Amino acid sequence: MTIERKVGMGIAGQPSGGATDVAEVFSTYLYTGNDTTQNIVNGIDLSGEGGMVWIKSRDGAYSHYLFDTERGATKKLETNDTAAETTRPNALTSFNSNGFSVGSEADVNLDNTDHVSWTFRKKEKFFDVVTWTGNGVAGREISHGLGVAPAMMIVKNLELGSEWTVYHSGADATSPEDYEFYLNATNARLSSGAWNNTAPTSTVFTVGSGNEINRASSLNTYVAYLFADNSSEDAEDQMIKCGSYTGNGTVGRTLDLGWEPQWILLKRTDQADSWFIFDTSREQTTDLSEYLRADLADAAGRAYYYIPPNATGITFNATSGGAFNTNGAEYIYAAIRAPMMIEPTVATDVFAMDTFGGGPPAFTSGFPVDFAFQKWKDGTGNWSAQARLTGRRYLKLNTTDAEATGADAFDYQNGFYNHSSTDSSVQGWMWKRAKGYMDVVAYTGNATTGRTVAHSLSVIPEMIWVKRRSDSSR
Repeated sequence: MTIERKVGMGIAGQPSGGATDVAEVFSTYLYTGNDTTQNIVNGIDLSGEGGMVWIKSRDGAYSHYLFDTERGATKKLETNDTAAETTRPNALTSFNSNGFSVGSEADVNLDNTDHVSWTFRKKEKFFDVVTWTGNGVAGREISHGLGVAPAMMIVKNLELGSEWTVYHSGADATSPEDYEFYLNATNARLSSGAWNNTAPTSTVFTVGSGNEINRASSLNTYVAYLFADNSSEDAEDQMIKCGSYTGNGTVGRTLDLGWEPQWILLKRTDQADSWFIFDTSREQTTDLSEYLRADLADAAGRAYYYIPPNATGITFNATSGGAFNTNGAEYIYAAIRAPMMIEPTVATDVFAMDTFGGGPPAFTSGFPVDFAFQKWKDGTGNWSAQARLTGRRYLKLNTTDAEATGADAFDYQNGFYNHSSTDSSVQGWMWKRAKGYMDVVAYTGNATTGRTVAHSLSVIPEMIWVKRRSDSSR
């Protein structure tokens, strides 16, 4: 198999069937602050299409900042606080055709501090942003452009210190519109009149008369972020799901989405607990996933919660099983699909080579790397291979050794391996996962003959490399 044979099989920017690719409407982008200005180029057209940007410092106790095109650049809200909207001229300074720009505000661009941004573009059956002025009339209908009934809605009063009110279709099996949550708090499911006990439709959602949702004052305006659920769409076109599940306490249980997620929001609903946010761009450490909590300004945590994605969903291991799969506990989630929906047309978008030096990252690719290996050109040393899904661990391609703990490798948008020195005698090869091209799958054996292992390649693999990671084996 050659790269030329696999690359060029699809239409640029389009998955099969002509639907929008998830990479055009959602992005997780990591960057390091510089205390001045930065243009974040994530490929999302915000100035033309509209949307929302969510930014959080990973290293420090800084608030979650939210900006959207309906309210305008510099207008920020904080999910971990009930505070009204404020203007921060040096925070997010503009929405661009390929991303956004930030200024010198510490919360979004502190020097030598790692930040994560999540960008949601407005798109039917994916995401929408709506604003309105309160009138105090219970039963008022608010129009939206989502094209389907919202599965999750997050509402904030812009002028008044009030809760972030959340609707979720998984709050109840029959009448989720009778309940609410607070994004800024850990509360369990609450009975509520926020939605006037009326289910949302494909064109409107209904609000009550409370201060947090529809206060009778010309000084009170509101913003709502609306998220779809694509469960009724064809599997190949699905980009987002909002659902619920009941924990069963089983280690290794899989939450089946039908595809691999790149971003997931999780909340327990039957008792107080935080809103946990995971994504696959923030690198996993050994057996730990980095998480942030929407209701807290805390720096990112990396303990006790490990929910590795797989080709059909996520897996609850020993530690995450207790946190997100407690027997009998109720949970809601929102999940966004991994960018494996289109076939690449340019080889350099998915494969690169570079010599070691001048980082981090030590090897530069021009794209986020999913799999890589390196080797000294003179033939000495081992072939060291690493994958994003397995985190800070590596295998030696030329030995039967079990995997070993290595350095931070994949916490970058443009390469891999955390090192700043230079050594041109070391060569690196880098791949990005893509439909019809290359995939990486991690799984736990069960000794069952004939077992099938799911992948996201969408074509029959022509070459497969398999290695037992837990001990020495061919």
